[in-house]
Amino acid sequence: MTTRVTVALDDDVLRAARIAAARAGVRDSELVETALRSYLGLDVVTEIRATNDLDEEAAAAPVYEESHAARRTSSRWPAQPAGASSSPETPTCSGS
Repeated sequence: MTTRVTVALDDDVLRAARIAAARAGVRDSELVETALRSYLGLDVVTEIRATNDLDEEAAAAPVYEESHAARRTSSRWPAQPAGASSSPETPTCSGS
């Protein structure tokens, strides 16, 4: 399932994303989705599920824990918003 969204991006970020998408031969939306999947650790979840008999929650839990831990220690990503929970919730999906 695909859902249309609208986001506001800095002009330089948008320009760089469009150039990267063109060089990779993909649509802008595909590049953004791939980047988000990587940032959120979803690409790793998909790989783990493909090679193991783990259910979705069991496969996702260590990935989310590691990605959240890495973001908390990296100055590259924005700090967690005030009042936000420090323990990650493992999202669940229906289907697949």
